[in-house]
Amino acid sequence: GPETKVEVDYYFNEDRGLNSLGRENDQRALIIERWRQNGMGVDDIGYLGDVDEMFSRDFMRAMMICEVEQFDHHDHCKGSVKAIGSTVVFEGGPLCITKRRWYHPDLIIGECIEGIGDSTIHPTFERTWKGTGWLSDGYRELNTTHGPLHNAADFRMTGGGFMYSGGVGFNYVGYHFHNFFPSIEVLRKKYKTYGHPVNDALDIHLGSIHEDVASMVYCGLGQPEKSANTTYPLEENSLESLKGPLPLAFEVEGYVDTRMKVLRAILQIDVKKHLVEKVDGAPLP
Repeated sequence: GPETKVEVDYYFNEDRGLNSLGRENDQRALIIERWRQNGMGVDDIGYLGDVDEMFSRDFMRAMMICEVEQFDHHDHCKGSVKAIGSTVVFEGGPLCITKRRWYHPDLIIGECIEGIGDSTIHPTFERTWKGTGWLSDGYRELNTTHGPLHNAADFRMTGGGFMYSGGVGFNYVGYHFHNFFPSIEVLRKKYKTYGHPVNDALDIHLGSIHEDVASMVYCGLGQPEKSANTTYPLEENSLESLKGPLPLAFEVEGYVDTRMKVLRAILQIDVKKHLVEKVDGAPLP
């Protein structure tokens, strides 16, 4: 709501020893530190996700007011402490829905979060990747009455937890708005500079950067049927394939058509600029 406190922080770490997922986990650790500084308690729910990942409003309300086993019956953090959800993947535009499902954001009760829960009764384990690594397999089998507290890497990487997959007639509880960028230049810069970069992302044709991008290109240029042989094929009926709640923005008059027009326009500019002839072996228009 309008009274919600929002903080935007600046992450800066020039340690060259931190790379790939280690750097991403180090960034996420800053979020938990801000939770602690803002007075998060053991009964508060930790919600950690990338900016393009979110649960539906209805699911978030349910997590807040219903009894959730992962929050209330986790056996002193030894049991299943994470709540995750099946989310719909939109690649670059509202009509570009892939057949796969994503499984972030992640939720953990404050009692089981490092820096929030009681560190005097929960065991501490050595972390890899300069302290940014996630819990190793088998940690729950240790002979202890209390399980470990979870850090930011555990939110994202540690297995287990319960997958919420929707309600009657639909199989998702959230959305992944992947690569909704205003220009292809920004998209290419992302793949060049993020935690697990593609070194030549600024120069190669889009379909070669990542399987996700190949599906987006076919969709944005009006060739969704050509995604059938890609890693992440597109849903044939697009938004009509979703039987559950839609993102609120998609219900704003004109938004879906406008975003799809923008996606097609920026893809066409990139095709001309990079003289692209093929994506995954299929000619572009």
